[in-house]
Amino acid sequence: NYGVDISTFVDGVPDLDPFFRPMSGKRVVIEAAARRLLSDSVFTRDLAYGVNLKKFVQARMTPVQVARLKSVISGQLMQDERIKSVTSNVKLEQETLKISIEVEADDGPFDLTLLISDAKTELVNDFV
Repeated sequence: NYGVDISTFVDGVPDLDPFFRPMSGKRVVIEAAARRLLSDSVFTRDLAYGVNLKKFVQARMTPVQVARLKSVISGQLMQDERIKSVTSNVKLEQETLKISIEVEADDGPFDLTLLISDAKTELVNDFV
């Protein structure tokens, strides 16, 4: 059980659910993880919380920098006690940063995919 929360993604785009519908199950963890990867720590009381991956869309990253970013992603997500392990892949495709993440939680694995460009951020997941 991952508790209950209000969705902060509408049709995959970061936005508060206007009807404040509760969500539960793995979606709670998926959205919490996505928020953590799209947030600057300066907007929270916990300075260790969050990394804004939007900052890396226009970056020309070396393989070492990509590896470092993958480590940052893992470090951020492992701060959530519901997450047991993280494996991530980072690709820049046609000016869109594609972050594919495999997460292991108490009740098994799930995937989290973020597509981030200058124009749009999208959480691409099947929440079934």
